[in-house]
Amino acid sequence: MRGQTAGGKSIAEQRPQLIEKALLEAYQQMPIGLLCSGIAHNINSPLAAIILTAEVGQSKHPEVIEFRDILKAAERIQEIVENLGAKCADEQVSDAMDIDLNDLVRRELDFLQADLFLKHQVKVETNLQSDLPSIRARYVDFSFALFCLVRNALDAMQSCANPVLSLSTSREGESAIALAVRDQGLGMEKQVARRIFDPFFTASRGKPQSSGQFKPEAFGLGLTLARQALAPYAVSFQVESHPGQGSTITLSIPLKK
Repeated sequence: MRGQTAGGKSIAEQRPQLIEKALLEAYQQMPIGLLCSGIAHNINSPLAAIILTAEVGQSKHPEVIEFRDILKAAERIQEIVENLGAKCADEQVSDAMDIDLNDLVRRELDFLQADLFLKHQVKVETNLQSDLPSIRARYVDFSFALFCLVRNALDAMQSCANPVLSLSTSREGESAIALAVRDQGLGMEKQVARRIFDPFFTASRGKPQSSGQFKPEAFGLGLTLARQALAPYAVSFQVESHPGQGSTITLSIPLKK
């Protein structure tokens, strides 16, 4: 029949799934990793010159405290560049690799400091259980999923007076490990929480404007794409949310035997 696929579903019925697949594939194929690697490489040379000049100045004039401040700032830039280079290198690996979930959380949070709302207004809390077994997966799948979860949490807290983002990892017996992302946003009713993985559905009010209205910031695809990215690993998502008390999304990640 015209307008139907071999599986019997119409094109209109399949459109949301086709859009999700296309967007996920587009993200995974973007040459961002190569671009970031080039940026990191180009920063290293002038940064090395700054560090050397400051070290020479400090040795000649130890009484000048500005040289110490320059070195401290340069070391921080060096850490950011190294983190960026390592993240981009891992995201370019198309094969599965052993991933330390705690390291991934730390690295991604550091990378997300580019978000000014997160950096300047959000209190970030982490509770990462030590000695977790590694995950065998493609790094880009889990880094992208975590980015979507954090972005969703930040969107939920745009109108909060004291936003707090909490991330925790834990062991679930011998067969799985868990990652929980909690926001202290407005929370959701049960009927709303059931729909947050639907394509183009968003419970976020967005950022408050001078008019008092809220400008939408979310497009309702982040959680959908996160779940699709982790589907090959049989990761399950659990949502707990209450109006006025924020939301927690917990990922249960099976361990391959």
